[in-house]
Amino acid sequence: MIAAATKAPNGGNTQPWEFIVLTEREIVTQVGELYRDAWLGAMGAEPAPDESSIHRAARYLAHHMPEVPAMILVCANHMLGSGSYTPGEPIERGRYASSIWLAVQTCSWRRGLWVQERA
Repeated sequence: MIAAATKAPNGGNTQPWEFIVLTEREIVTQVGELYRDAWLGAMGAEPAPDESSIHRAARYLAHHMPEVPAMILVCANHMLGSGSYTPGEPIERGRYASSIWLAVQTCSWRRGLWVQERA
């Protein structure tokens, strides 16, 4: 999965990403709780009456993220990006998001195939 994702295309062909695989139960739970709290903090603890099915599914995921068996974090590496970055400068949020989406999509797509092949 990750091997395929590292070959995903991106702007400048710089592959500005790092993959972190989390399998230790305590760390997965802690990261899942951070995700849950951030998501619910941004989207609201209670669903809106007209919440879309996509947001309902994302809310379910947020509530259950601490329970997943493992995680793959895909992180933007600002030192590898095409723009200049000086260590110590504030990180510009979203600066490399578009460069890592294909790696995330490839990793997710390969995961789907892996699940189908194992079924």
